Amino acid sequence: MPGLLSRYRVPTAIAIIGMAVFGTTSTLLGANASHTATDRYGLGSEALRAINVTSYGRDDDPSPVTAGALDELAALTHVESAHAWASTEIVLTVPDDAISLSLVTRISAVQPAPTRGAEPTRNGILLPESLRTEHGFDVGDTVTIEYIRSEDGNGGVGVETEIPVDGFFDDTTVGLDGPGVAYGAPDAVLTLLGASRGHSLDWMHDNFVFTMGYLVVDDLEHIQDVADVLLERGYGATALTTLTSSLPAAQQLMDAVAVVLSILLGLFLVVTAAGIASSVVSARAAEVGVLRALGWRRHEVLVCFVAQFAAFGTLIGAIGVAAVGSLLAVVSLLPPGVRVLGVALDPRLDLNGWLTLLVLTLAPVIVFVLASAIPVLRLARIAPDEVLRDIRR
Repeated sequence: MPGLLSRYRVPTAIAIIGMAVFGTTSTLLGANASHTATDRYGLGSEALRAINVTSYGRDDDPSPVTAGALDELAALTHVESAHAWASTEIVLTVPDDAISLSLVTRISAVQPAPTRGAEPTRNGILLPESLRTEHGFDVGDTVTIEYIRSEDGNGGVGVETEIPVDGFFDDTTVGLDGPGVAYGAPDAVLTLLGASRGHSLDWMHDNFVFTMGYLVVDDLEHIQDVADVLLERGYGATALTTLTSSLPAAQQLMDAVAVVLSILLGLFLVVTAAGIASSVVSARAAEVGVLRALGWRRHEVLVCFVAQFAAFGTLIGAIGVAAVGSLLAVVSLLPPGVRVLGVALDPRLDLNGWLTLLVLTLAPVIVFVLASAIPVLRLARIAPDEVLRDIRR
């Protein structure tokens, strides 16, 4: 074994370096994909696992989106949560001005995350970041809003109330709710919406038909199954993933890169193993002839040589995996958030990462065994006297 390593140290070193580079790159790609799949803004985020549910989706048997209906839908298999969506108009009073806003039910899964502060409390509000910069609002301030309250037989009247500012969100990009919105807790929005229609909060919970709602599914692969159930029950159903086809393409690109690297490493190992095996077997042809002359059978000669190459492949695999571990340890020392060519240097080992290390350990063994078996079998089939005669020449 030391002789093999010494004689073929250059191709062996290249094979180990190739395994180290592939193993490290593949692990980082896998960890990056896993992070993307679980990150709030990644491929497995709540936003991409959300289904927009609308009332009266089927003409022959329509179903309204009510609070009770959403409770039933929340109990469906693979559904993590269900949220009702509502909106009512308010006016935000500022010095020498009044700003019209749509107060929308806060559903964090499909809406911008707070840039300052936190999610709105029962009586609080989440305002656009642009209002903070333009009017100097801050978290904890109290603002005055005006909403419409229905009076029996007298139409609606404007009512002012003060509410605390719990936070702000980035409104530079228009979201699903459109421009000019603010967010409030579900009951706060329903209370104001009910007031504009002359209904109490309890009545709204029991009777109000929402324009739409959102279901969050536990995994992307179950979205279509849940959507089919919704359609069968008479609801309209639209998965938000249909609006973001470019993101799955990015995931597919990372997977394709990992496959290409796997193929290149496999081809390199095959060429390296075939070259080393052919050279070693040719150099030890005399040993094969002597063993055959001493009565060794073909399969015994084959097992003898294959065992040596299996041990050689095991050694290469072990060194390669150790090199991968060392490189990942170095990467783990880098500051969080460092990226190279768009790939986050996150050395976490998930299931795919451990499978990669297992493949790196076994692949050289399998490749070297197969590469050595062919020339050994070919040489073992030749009569011992012919082998020895060719050597004497």
